[in-house]
Amino acid sequence: MNIKICGNRSAESVEAAVEAGATHLGFIMSLGFKRTVPFQNLQILKP
Repeated sequence: MNIKICGNRSAESVEAAVEAGATHLGFIMSLGFKRTVPFQNLQILKP
């Protein structure tokens, strides 16, 4: 089963999603939205 949790904005939310069993993560990357995550912030997710 695949589980996707969207709207992640921080390393803490990503960690919580993974601990909760998420197999996929979603991020808002379109400019102009309040919840946009800058591409540079996603670099912390590299293994």
